[in-house]
Amino acid sequence: MEEKENIEIKEEKEVEIKDDIYRLQEMSDEMLKSINNVKIVKEEQEYLVGRLEELKDERFEKLINGIKDQIENFERQITIMTARQKLVSKVVESANEENIKQVVNDLLEALGVFAE
Repeated sequence: MEEKENIEIKEEKEVEIKDDIYRLQEMSDEMLKSINNVKIVKEEQEYLVGRLEELKDERFEKLINGIKDQIENFERQITIMTARQKLVSKVVESANEENIKQVVNDLLEALGVFAE
């Protein structure tokens, strides 16, 4: 009798499996938005640097150099964020296969990602 109860419990657990793949897709979408926002800020700063350089005023030299450093930092951030977004997107695409989907969900649960 206990064996039947164990089987029934196991079947219930399989039904209760959480599917957080959609949350990874949402993360990927938000990452794309962040990348685009950083690109916009970078372009605005490049424009600002161009305008400040046109003034040819030495008082702005440190400011211009500081902004140029920020622009370089944004370029690195864009590269890193783009690579990570592509990986997340690749996981989402691969997770559409049922055998992979369970592995991804188990990994997310094990790491506490999206834990409530």
